[in-house]
Amino acid sequence: MRGPADMPRTPNGAAPGPGPFGEPRHVNPSGRPGPVEPAGPVEPAGPVEPAVPTGPAGPAESRHTGAGDAYGLLDWPGQDRRRGTGPPRAPVPPDGPAADRPDPSAGDGPDALEALWLRPPRAERPAALTREAIVATAMALADAEGIEAVSIRRVAGELRVRPMSLYSHIARKQDLIDLMVNEAAGTWLVPGELPADWREALRVVAHHTRAGARRHPWMLSVTAKSAAISPNALRHFDQSLAALSGLDLDRDRKLAILFAVDTYTVGQVVRELAAQRASQPAPAAGDARAPGSRLRAAEGYLRRLIDTGGYPHIAEFGIDALIDAHEAEPDAADRLFADGLDWLIDGIAASLAAEPGEAGGAGGIGTGPAGP
Repeated sequence: MRGPADMPRTPNGAAPGPGPFGEPRHVNPSGRPGPVEPAGPVEPAGPVEPAVPTGPAGPAESRHTGAGDAYGLLDWPGQDRRRGTGPPRAPVPPDGPAADRPDPSAGDGPDALEALWLRPPRAERPAALTREAIVATAMALADAEGIEAVSIRRVAGELRVRPMSLYSHIARKQDLIDLMVNEAAGTWLVPGELPADWREALRVVAHHTRAGARRHPWMLSVTAKSAAISPNALRHFDQSLAALSGLDLDRDRKLAILFAVDTYTVGQVVRELAAQRASQPAPAAGDARAPGSRLRAAEGYLRRLIDTGGYPHIAEFGIDALIDAHEAEPDAADRLFADGLDWLIDGIAASLAAEPGEAGGAGGIGTGPAGP
């Protein structure tokens, strides 16, 4: 049996087999591709058998002469372009897949706002990832676990995609937060036409705002940089202005009325959410099912504090009545909100009617079907 030592070796000056793309190949004595200088006549010493590859441990000559070796790759057609001497690569068409990809370094200028709010939706396949799916998934996470659960990686995991694929639709996490708040603000909008009476119209707008904020409570705790001028936020403001369109008031007075109603509405929602959390059972040591609210669990402390005499009005009101009212607040939230809103709007109407020059020119401010 013949071993590697018995095999005839191929001279360095010639390499069997074509190059990697079918062209003839020449290898010079150094083992590099290129022309071979003639070294004089070589007398044949008998028949030469074809070379047999000897594998990784064989002679260097056999490792450098195969049809797909590393030295042969130096002859690949694109090498001139890599060196800067060949023809330039064809430019990517402006309407290619990357044309509508947002710039990750986008800021807060007009161009960035238009890219965020006015960019047309991409033409997607039915099963492809969309910006709408990203926002909906992030909102579902925030509704179930709070805004702290929302991250690019977590949303991508819920969608079963790579995190970097989300950046084809949003430039940064802050944009995702703004898109979420804009979508949630859509639940504030009143469908159809508003009531003709300005007080009733304000009540309808306030009730829809409260319902949307309670449905997505996380939106009250985030810093929305651009959502204040998002499409749905502007629609909400437009509806609020429409509610006062029948009043003959200057712009400052109208804005003051809207701010008062919005502040009451949002503040009441914050209070309701806090009351819900406080009314949850407070677990005692070793008992996670202890009944009663957190305020009830602190009843002993409250009684000792009031007994010091430093809180005479709370003592007169009664600690039991205070705790009972606190625990009943979540169930009475709708009535409490409606009562407070009526007092606010009726107070605004009475104030406007009492001002000289305003009552007669505001379209009957203090009268009408919804008036006091």
